[in-house]
Amino acid sequence: MRELEHIPGASSFGLGGCRLLSGLPADAVMALERHCRWAAYDAGALVLDSASKLQDVYFIAEGAVRVFHRLDGRREITFAEFHAGDAFGELSALDGGGRTADAVASTAAVIAACPQDAFLNALAAHPALALAVMRKLVGIIRQSDKRIADLAAMSGAQRVYAEILRLGAPDPANPRGCVVEPAPLHRDMASWAGVETDVVARAIAHLMKTGLLTRRGAALIVADRGRVDALARTYTDSRSGDA
Repeated sequence: MRELEHIPGASSFGLGGCRLLSGLPADAVMALERHCRWAAYDAGALVLDSASKLQDVYFIAEGAVRVFHRLDGRREITFAEFHAGDAFGELSALDGGGRTADAVASTAAVIAACPQDAFLNALAAHPALALAVMRKLVGIIRQSDKRIADLAAMSGAQRVYAEILRLGAPDPANPRGCVVEPAPLHRDMASWAGVETDVVARAIAHLMKTGLLTRRGAALIVADRGRVDALARTYTDSRSGDA
Protein backbone atom coordinates (compact mmCIF):
# COMPACT_ATOMS: atom_id res chain seq x y z
CA MET A 1 0.00 0.00 0.00
CA ARG A 2 1.24 3.50 -0.86
CA GLU A 3 -0.52 6.48 0.69
CA LEU A 4 -1.45 9.16 -1.85
CA GLU A 5 -1.97 12.87 -1.50
CA HIS A 6 -5.31 13.85 -2.95
CA ILE A 7 -6.64 17.31 -3.79
CA PRO A 8 -10.35 17.23 -4.73
CA GLY A 9 -10.92 18.37 -8.29
CA ALA A 10 -7.20 18.51 -9.08
CA SER A 11 -6.41 14.81 -9.49
CA SER A 12 -6.89 12.14 -12.13
CA PHE A 13 -8.92 10.06 -9.65
CA GLY A 14 -11.80 10.95 -7.35
CA LEU A 15 -15.25 9.93 -6.14
CA GLY A 16 -17.18 11.48 -9.02
CA GLY A 17 -17.56 8.08 -10.66
CA CYS A 18 -18.86 6.31 -7.54
CA ARG A 19 -22.34 4.98 -8.26
CA LEU A 20 -23.37 5.09 -4.58
CA LEU A 21 -22.76 8.85 -4.55
CA SER A 22 -24.39 9.60 -7.90
CA GLY A 23 -27.38 11.33 -6.25
CA LEU A 24 -25.22 13.82 -4.33
CA PRO A 25 -24.38 17.33 -5.49
CA ALA A 26 -20.80 17.84 -6.63
CA ASP A 27 -19.83 19.89 -3.57
CA ALA A 28 -21.01 17.11 -1.24
CA VAL A 29 -18.94 14.54 -3.14
CA MET A 30 -15.88 16.79 -2.92
CA ALA A 31 -16.48 17.25 0.82
CA LEU A 32 -16.37 13.47 1.26
CA GLU A 33 -13.17 13.33 -0.83
CA ARG A 34 -11.49 15.71 1.58
CA HIS A 35 -12.22 13.37 4.49
CA CYS A 36 -10.86 10.28 2.72
CA ARG A 37 -7.45 8.69 3.04
CA TRP A 38 -6.24 7.72 -0.41
CA ALA A 39 -3.94 4.78 -1.14
CA ALA A 40 -2.64 2.76 -4.08
CA TYR A 41 -2.48 -1.05 -3.83
CA ASP A 42 -0.61 -3.58 -5.91
CA ALA A 43 -2.48 -6.63 -7.19
CA GLY A 44 -2.80 -9.18 -4.37
CA ALA A 45 -2.26 -6.63 -1.59
CA LEU A 46 -4.47 -6.80 1.50
CA VAL A 47 -6.96 -3.92 1.53
CA LEU A 48 -9.10 -4.91 4.51
CA ASP A 49 -8.53 -7.43 7.30
CA SER A 50 -11.61 -8.98 8.92
CA ALA A 51 -9.90 -8.45 12.30
CA SER A 52 -9.65 -4.70 11.68
CA LYS A 53 -11.44 -2.42 14.15
CA LEU A 54 -11.78 0.40 11.60
CA GLN A 55 -15.28 1.20 10.37
CA ASP A 56 -14.33 3.08 7.22
CA VAL A 57 -16.25 2.90 3.96
CA TYR A 58 -14.07 2.12 0.95
CA PHE A 59 -14.57 3.71 -2.47
CA ILE A 60 -12.74 2.18 -5.45
CA ALA A 61 -11.46 4.89 -7.78
CA GLU A 62 -9.41 2.55 -9.97
CA GLY A 63 -8.92 -1.22 -10.20
CA ALA A 64 -10.81 -4.09 -8.56
CA VAL A 65 -11.14 -5.69 -5.11
CA ARG A 66 -12.16 -9.23 -4.13
CA VAL A 67 -14.03 -9.73 -0.85
CA PHE A 68 -13.86 -13.19 0.74
CA HIS A 69 -14.14 -15.20 3.95
CA ARG A 70 -11.47 -17.72 4.96
CA LEU A 71 -12.66 -21.04 6.36
CA ASP A 72 -10.41 -22.95 8.77
CA GLY A 73 -7.65 -20.48 8.00
CA ARG A 74 -7.09 -21.84 4.47
CA ARG A 75 -10.14 -22.35 2.21
CA GLU A 76 -11.61 -19.14 0.83
CA ILE A 77 -15.24 -18.40 -0.05
CA THR A 78 -15.53 -15.34 -2.28
CA PHE A 79 -18.52 -13.10 -1.62
CA ALA A 80 -18.08 -10.46 -4.31
CA GLU A 81 -15.71 -8.62 -6.58
CA PHE A 82 -15.97 -4.85 -6.74
CA HIS A 83 -14.64 -2.58 -9.48
CA ALA A 84 -13.98 1.11 -10.09
CA GLY A 85 -17.07 3.06 -9.10
CA ASP A 86 -18.11 0.56 -6.41
CA ALA A 87 -18.03 0.93 -2.62
CA PHE A 88 -17.84 -1.59 0.23
CA GLY A 89 -17.72 -1.58 4.03
CA GLU A 90 -21.03 0.17 4.64
CA LEU A 91 -22.32 -2.45 7.10
CA SER A 92 -19.59 -1.83 9.66
CA ALA A 93 -19.99 1.92 9.28
CA LEU A 94 -23.72 1.68 9.92
CA ASP A 95 -23.77 -0.60 12.97
CA GLY A 96 -20.25 -0.19 14.34
CA GLY A 97 -19.82 -3.95 14.35
CA GLY A 98 -16.80 -5.92 13.25
CA ARG A 99 -15.78 -6.73 9.72
CA THR A 100 -17.34 -9.81 8.18
CA ALA A 101 -14.73 -10.52 5.48
CA ASP A 102 -11.27 -9.82 4.13
CA ALA A 103 -10.55 -7.88 0.96
CA VAL A 104 -7.58 -7.97 -1.41
CA ALA A 105 -6.82 -6.00 -4.56
CA SER A 106 -7.60 -8.18 -7.60
CA THR A 107 -5.65 -5.73 -9.75
CA ALA A 108 -3.62 -2.62 -9.07
CA ALA A 109 -6.09 -0.27 -7.41
CA VAL A 110 -6.60 3.23 -6.02
CA ILE A 111 -8.97 3.27 -3.05
CA ALA A 112 -10.34 5.99 -0.79
CA ALA A 113 -11.12 5.12 2.84
CA CYS A 114 -13.87 7.37 4.20
CA PRO A 115 -14.10 7.60 8.03
CA GLN A 116 -17.31 6.37 9.62
CA ASP A 117 -18.28 9.78 11.04
CA ALA A 118 -17.94 11.55 7.69
CA PHE A 119 -20.00 8.86 5.95
CA LEU A 120 -22.78 8.87 8.57
CA ASN A 121 -22.94 12.68 8.48
CA ALA A 122 -23.35 12.52 4.70
CA LEU A 123 -26.17 9.96 5.12
CA ALA A 124 -27.98 12.23 7.56
CA ALA A 125 -27.57 15.29 5.35
CA HIS A 126 -28.55 13.65 2.05
CA PRO A 127 -31.64 11.38 1.96
CA ALA A 128 -30.75 10.34 -1.61
CA LEU A 129 -27.55 8.75 -0.30
CA ALA A 130 -29.41 7.00 2.53
CA LEU A 131 -31.90 5.57 0.00
CA ALA A 132 -29.07 4.41 -2.28
CA VAL A 133 -27.41 2.59 0.63
CA MET A 134 -30.69 0.91 1.60
CA ARG A 135 -31.27 -0.26 -1.97
CA LYS A 136 -27.73 -1.63 -2.15
CA LEU A 137 -28.18 -3.56 1.11
CA VAL A 138 -31.48 -4.99 -0.12
CA GLY A 139 -29.68 -6.18 -3.25
CA ILE A 140 -26.98 -7.84 -1.14
CA ILE A 141 -29.64 -9.66 0.91
CA ARG A 142 -31.38 -10.91 -2.24
CA GLN A 143 -28.10 -12.12 -3.76
CA SER A 144 -27.11 -13.79 -0.50
CA ASP A 145 -30.44 -15.59 -0.26
CA LYS A 146 -30.03 -16.93 -3.79
CA ARG A 147 -26.44 -18.00 -3.21
CA ILE A 148 -27.32 -19.79 0.03
CA ALA A 149 -30.11 -21.64 -1.77
CA ASP A 150 -27.74 -22.58 -4.61
CA LEU A 151 -25.02 -23.80 -2.25
CA ALA A 152 -27.53 -25.92 -0.36
CA ALA A 153 -29.19 -27.45 -3.42
CA MET A 154 -26.29 -27.89 -5.86
CA SER A 155 -23.44 -30.38 -5.90
CA GLY A 156 -19.88 -29.08 -6.08
CA ALA A 157 -19.64 -29.76 -9.84
CA GLN A 158 -22.95 -27.98 -10.45
CA ARG A 159 -21.64 -24.89 -8.68
CA VAL A 160 -18.54 -24.90 -10.89
CA TYR A 161 -20.66 -25.11 -14.05
CA ALA A 162 -22.88 -22.30 -12.81
CA GLU A 163 -19.80 -20.14 -12.15
CA ILE A 164 -18.42 -20.79 -15.63
CA LEU A 165 -21.71 -19.61 -17.13
CA ARG A 166 -21.79 -16.58 -14.84
CA LEU A 167 -18.30 -15.55 -15.94
CA GLY A 168 -18.94 -16.20 -19.63
CA ALA A 169 -19.37 -13.45 -22.21
CA PRO A 170 -21.13 -13.96 -25.59
CA ASP A 171 -18.96 -15.67 -28.22
CA PRO A 172 -19.18 -13.72 -31.52
CA ALA A 173 -18.14 -16.88 -33.39
CA ASN A 174 -20.81 -19.10 -31.78
CA PRO A 175 -24.26 -17.78 -30.76
CA ARG A 176 -24.85 -20.87 -28.61
CA GLY A 177 -21.57 -20.58 -26.71
CA CYS A 178 -19.67 -18.15 -24.50
CA VAL A 179 -16.10 -17.14 -23.68
CA VAL A 180 -14.46 -16.89 -20.25
CA GLU A 181 -11.43 -14.65 -20.64
CA PRO A 182 -9.06 -14.77 -18.99
CA ALA A 183 -9.57 -18.32 -17.75
CA PRO A 184 -9.72 -18.19 -13.92
CA LEU A 185 -7.28 -20.13 -11.79
CA HIS A 186 -8.70 -23.27 -10.21
CA ARG A 187 -8.24 -21.78 -6.74
CA ASP A 188 -10.22 -18.69 -7.73
CA MET A 189 -13.01 -20.77 -9.23
CA ALA A 190 -13.04 -22.90 -6.08
CA SER A 191 -13.36 -19.78 -3.96
CA TRP A 192 -16.33 -18.51 -5.97
CA ALA A 193 -18.08 -21.88 -6.04
CA GLY A 194 -17.35 -22.78 -2.41
CA VAL A 195 -15.62 -26.07 -3.25
CA GLU A 196 -12.15 -27.62 -3.15
CA THR A 197 -9.81 -27.22 -6.13
CA ASP A 198 -9.99 -30.93 -6.99
CA VAL A 199 -13.75 -30.56 -7.56
CA VAL A 200 -13.03 -27.72 -10.00
CA ALA A 201 -10.43 -29.82 -11.80
CA ARG A 202 -12.81 -32.78 -12.22
CA ALA A 203 -15.72 -30.59 -13.34
CA ILE A 204 -13.63 -28.83 -15.98
CA ALA A 205 -12.11 -32.14 -17.11
CA HIS A 206 -15.63 -33.53 -17.59
CA LEU A 207 -16.61 -30.57 -19.79
CA MET A 208 -13.46 -30.93 -21.87
CA LYS A 209 -13.95 -34.69 -22.27
CA THR A 210 -17.46 -34.13 -23.62
CA GLY A 211 -16.30 -31.36 -25.96
CA LEU A 212 -18.29 -28.66 -24.20
CA LEU A 213 -15.19 -26.76 -23.10
CA THR A 214 -11.92 -26.00 -24.86
CA ARG A 215 -8.99 -23.66 -24.31
CA ARG A 216 -8.05 -20.93 -26.76
CA GLY A 217 -4.99 -19.03 -25.61
CA ALA A 218 -5.84 -17.53 -22.22
CA ALA A 219 -9.58 -18.13 -22.64
CA LEU A 220 -12.03 -20.94 -21.93
CA ILE A 221 -14.51 -21.54 -24.76
CA VAL A 222 -17.93 -22.97 -23.92
CA ALA A 223 -19.42 -24.69 -26.99
CA ASP A 224 -23.04 -24.82 -25.81
CA ARG A 225 -24.37 -22.73 -22.92
CA GLY A 226 -27.65 -24.66 -22.88
CA ARG A 227 -25.98 -28.02 -22.31
CA VAL A 228 -23.69 -26.63 -19.59
CA ASP A 229 -26.73 -25.02 -17.95
CA ALA A 230 -28.44 -28.42 -17.97
CA LEU A 231 -25.39 -29.90 -16.22
CA ALA A 232 -25.48 -27.07 -13.67
CA ARG A 233 -29.03 -28.14 -12.82
CA THR A 234 -28.68 -31.92 -12.92
CA TYR A 235 -25.07 -33.19 -12.86
CA THR A 236 -23.67 -35.00 -9.81
CA ASP A 237 -20.17 -36.31 -9.10
CA SER A 238 -20.08 -39.04 -6.47
CA ARG A 239 -16.43 -38.25 -5.72
CA SER A 240 -17.10 -34.59 -4.82
CA GLY A 241 -18.38 -35.47 -1.36
CA ASP A 242 -21.30 -33.08 -1.61
CA ALA A 243 -23.26 -34.32 -4.61
